[in-house]
Amino acid sequence: MVTEKTYRFSLDKSSRKLKCPHCGQKTYVPYMDNETGAILSDEVGRCDRENNCGYHHTPAQYFKDNGIESTPVEKKEIAAEPPKPIDYISLDLVQKSMNGHEQSNFAQYVIRLFGAEVGNKLLLKYFVGRAKADQGKGNIFWRIDAKGMARTGKIMVYHENGKRNKEVNPVWAHNALRPFNHHLCFFGEHIIAEFPNKTIAITESEKTAIIASVFFPQYNWLATGGASDCKWREYSVFKVLENRNVILFPDFGYYNKRTERTCYQEWKDRAETIMQRIKCNISVSRVLENNLPESERANDYDLADLLIKTDETGIAVTDAGYPVIWDYVNKEFA
Repeated sequence: MVTEKTYRFSLDKSSRKLKCPHCGQKTYVPYMDNETGAILSDEVGRCDRENNCGYHHTPAQYFKDNGIESTPVEKKEIAAEPPKPIDYISLDLVQKSMNGHEQSNFAQYVIRLFGAEVGNKLLLKYFVGRAKADQGKGNIFWRIDAKGMARTGKIMVYHENGKRNKEVNPVWAHNALRPFNHHLCFFGEHIIAEFPNKTIAITESEKTAIIASVFFPQYNWLATGGASDCKWREYSVFKVLENRNVILFPDFGYYNKRTERTCYQEWKDRAETIMQRIKCNISVSRVLENNLPESERANDYDLADLLIKTDETGIAVTDAGYPVIWDYVNKEFA
């Protein structure tokens, strides 16, 4: 028998998103009353835009602000159930999505950046398929785990300039396969099994991991898919880092604008927590903090922005006539 805490209010577990009362984006998850199935309040919930918004108003805060006695947490004894087996997506479906992969906007951007040979190798290496979204120009970034099994896929729409279309929310492939017991993993996780002796480098964006892998092939490049997107604070996800050397490359800027904690601070804390749980060596890169000029610090930047800095003529060059990215490639990034 195990003791389970039962909360009357919890975040909505469905896939619906509402308009955030703080930033106005449709990325807001409300708290639900588990007894009535109703939303507790339009202002009680959490915004998924952790970096750019950070809004999170809990039921406890709501009760305190309104002088309402909070509902106590119930505890009950329940029989321990064996964990449900993870569901996987057919690798045939993954392979089918790779047909015509080069026709998507994101693929065309990568090919323009690195050439057809390198670009196509990257897309195939990371299993970036083509999706029906955006009239067949959308992409599905498959999450293949360290055992080579497809956990799910993240469907996203990109513009021709390589920027994500943020007016279209990402959609998980497993949503169409319910009931489906999905467990997320790092994007690119399958690569660590292929190259077990390489240091693992982790970024937030899938796009950044793909681009950085060209400049720094000595690392296995993975991505979380968002500040907390693959739930990498959970043991079931970060356990693949055991006995490995890891470098984290957080985005530049605030992780939470309300608390004024930076991405670097947040990822530094996570690194320490993970190292307390498993045997591994994790460092957190300060490359963005150390190299971004003051004129660009107001923007939300990541490593890819540093590596592929461009001007109106294409890849930006220095006064000496060589690409700006060479300076960054030759710096110590850890």
